[in-house]
Amino acid sequence: MAESSRAASQGQIDRDASDLHRYGYAQQLLRDMGGFSNFALSFTIISILTGAISLFGHGLNFGGPAVNGWGWPLVTVMTLIVAASFGWNGHQTQQQVLALAAAEAKANLSRDLAFRRWATDHGGIYVRVDAKTRPNPYLANMPERDVALPDGGLLTLYNPATALREIMEQYSELYGVKASITGLKVINPIDRPDPWEEKALHEIERSRQDFVEVSDIGGKPYLRMLQPMIMEEGCLKCHAWTGIPVGGIRGGTAVAVPLEPYLQLRAGSLRDIGLTHGGLWLIGVGVIGFVA
Repeated sequence: MAESSRAASQGQIDRDASDLHRYGYAQQLLRDMGGFSNFALSFTIISILTGAISLFGHGLNFGGPAVNGWGWPLVTVMTLIVAASFGWNGHQTQQQVLALAAAEAKANLSRDLAFRRWATDHGGIYVRVDAKTRPNPYLANMPERDVALPDGGLLTLYNPATALREIMEQYSELYGVKASITGLKVINPIDRPDPWEEKALHEIERSRQDFVEVSDIGGKPYLRMLQPMIMEEGCLKCHAWTGIPVGGIRGGTAVAVPLEPYLQLRAGSLRDIGLTHGGLWLIGVGVIGFVA
């Protein structure tokens, strides 16, 4: 039944493509518009040339030669200046929003790095085994992994990656910021990179710099950042098997900051900027009209 449903869906897609071809269009599921296309569409909708020609006589009769001679050119220049100012301020607002999100991501990565180095310097962390905390099977080759307690309980070793992963999971539940440790060579399958992380890992191996990009997770926008993780002496205790030398890139620490709160902030700023520029434009037109 599932296969028949897929076949029906594919048949509908083929018919849609055929209908588009009959009208001279290629099927394109993702359409976007560049700066020139947006300008061309806006210019066409406004119909500046059509409006100027049809209203020329009206302006001449009721405003006189001054309106047509220098009133309209002044309004045109002022409109272009106001539009350019609005566009520039909108762009600056977008950059400021992304800078704030990047600063939050960087702060999270710096905190994670400090904790990971502390845990690495101490050789890991021992925690009591209970129903929620179980020994790490990927450290079973380490004789000191488990330590018996006098009360009959058991302590088990958490390496820095495991400890940090659990902290990240709780932090994500509280604040919505997603974080992970990943690499191209991992023991635990849970640390395998997703497609974005894999692309970012190859990029940081080349550049040895943080990789930042806006990407969707579950249909929602996030600012994602991957920070290179350098192999240190203390890391060899668990990661010598990778063959990565000290000083090499052994993976990365990833963080994803939700952009929705920042986009709401941007929307409010753009609304205020639009109202301010609209008011300035109306005042300018009124002054020019009064003088003319």
